[in-house]
Amino acid sequence: MPASGNIPDSVVAVIHSGGEESNPKWLLDYPHVQVMVRGNPNGYLDAWDKTRQVYDVLLGITAKNVEGGRIDGITALGYINSLGFDDSDRPMFSTNFRLITEPDPTPESNRSAL
Repeated sequence: MPASGNIPDSVVAVIHSGGEESNPKWLLDYPHVQVMVRGNPNGYLDAWDKTRQVYDVLLGITAKNVEGGRIDGITALGYINSLGFDDSDRPMFSTNFRLITEPDPTPESNRSAL
């Protein structure tokens, strides 16, 4: 999340953060993502509300086809974390999720589609 430049203070970033081991037989993966929210200076409650909104939208979604495969579900890895304030008094929060995905098969894959 850039600290300065031509970007708004209030930002939501989704960051791929590794995950759990994939199924060796089936095209079934468990990647993790971290969502970070930065609010406007001294805008703690608004940033909290945005983080909670993201949490509520992602947690428990129904299966969706996406480019590259399918997302079967999303679970939370804990709850919302306050990261305090940055040097510009912008509040920061994070929350982490585990996705259950079925990637599209590739010619190189040794795994089978479900």
